[in-house]
Amino acid sequence: MRHRTLSHGLLAGLFVFSGLAAGADLRKGVGLYEARKYREAAAELRTALEESPGSVAGRYYLGLALMELKEYDAAAEQLRLAGEQPPEEAPRSDQIKAGLAQVYTEQKRFDEAQGLIDEALKENDKSAEAHFALGKLRVHRKDYAGAVTALERAIGLDPGNAYAYYHAGIAYSNMRRPDRMVNVFQVFLKLAPDAPEADRVKSLLRSVR
Repeated sequence: MRHRTLSHGLLAGLFVFSGLAAGADLRKGVGLYEARKYREAAAELRTALEESPGSVAGRYYLGLALMELKEYDAAAEQLRLAGEQPPEEAPRSDQIKAGLAQVYTEQKRFDEAQGLIDEALKENDKSAEAHFALGKLRVHRKDYAGAVTALERAIGLDPGNAYAYYHAGIAYSNMRRPDRMVNVFQVFLKLAPDAPEADRVKSLLRSVR
């Protein structure tokens, strides 16, 4: 799972918040999300939204955190609400659509996810989040070659997205490309050594040694 995100992680992008949106709870919630402390992040972000219910960034990150907690319906609702708010500095519309597409992917609503990704890429063909969401969707659809293409594009746009390397490694594993799998998994472990998927990745790496 992601991004994470974003950012999945996540996942998600690194945003510059306006003075209005950058409340202490919001900053703390985003920091907890980036640290992969999703339950604590969700609590802080809910507090931030009580104080500033129009915060697009607050709803965006809360949606991503809830996705990581597998609360997909609640995540989708927050991301839909983020897309309905008047725009602030960040996140952009393409980022919100990419986040919601990840939730739909987890719910196996693949056609809806693809539709959102298409819209996001039409708005911004250099959206790292949209290319990541596309790669993740293609992994779920077992289109591993297509997934690698999208994820390599996401990595080129955002080299710090650990989960782009993770999902690329899964794709390469299924393509029986252990050489490429090892390379991207090693980067994933360097970027996210404490990620929940780290043990699985280490096991896959041991299997090819």
